[in-house]
Amino acid sequence: MDFALDMAQLENELGVRATYFVMLRSPLYNLMSRHASERLAQLVSLGHHIGLHFDAGFVLDSEKDLERELVFELGVLSDLVGDSIRAFSFHQPSDKAIRMRVALPGVINTYNPDQLQEYRYISDSNRVWREVDPFDLIASGMKHLHILLHPVWWMCSSENVYDCWDQAINRNFESTQIQLLSTERAFGPARKLVLTRLS
Repeated sequence: MDFALDMAQLENELGVRATYFVMLRSPLYNLMSRHASERLAQLVSLGHHIGLHFDAGFVLDSEKDLERELVFELGVLSDLVGDSIRAFSFHQPSDKAIRMRVALPGVINTYNPDQLQEYRYISDSNRVWREVDPFDLIASGMKHLHILLHPVWWMCSSENVYDCWDQAINRNFESTQIQLLSTERAFGPARKLVLTRLS
């Protein structure tokens, strides 16, 4: 959430508004923690929109109904944000999830081609623009762009994606520890997280 806020502040200074897609089932952050809740509110206060980054694999690998779970998570996120959520994006979707072309009233599915026919989609997959540089598209005057950016790749202090993951894990641990130190007497003294890559 910290990298997202860093990017949101920069975009705000440049007069750019974006939709930030956040996960309810992220292993890296808890949207209901004090720290993440504050960051979420700050994103909204900067004029950005919030969308749901939905882990369809969690549902499709079980007996759960995808649309019901999606509506549930949209409702939870809407309550957290205090506004309706108008878009969702699957997290690393399977072909099955994409083929379903899920369409909910009033909500954009970023993977549904029926809803985004006019848009050119590009992504920074692991910090690499695979097809075309977004600046070239913007310079060409293209008006309907769907640019997927991951703040972790661009706001961390390293160009190495493994270092960026380490920084994200460390920042999330630090925010967790701040809350534990202020609310849990049994936590004891502050700790330092040391990450070691195994290969």
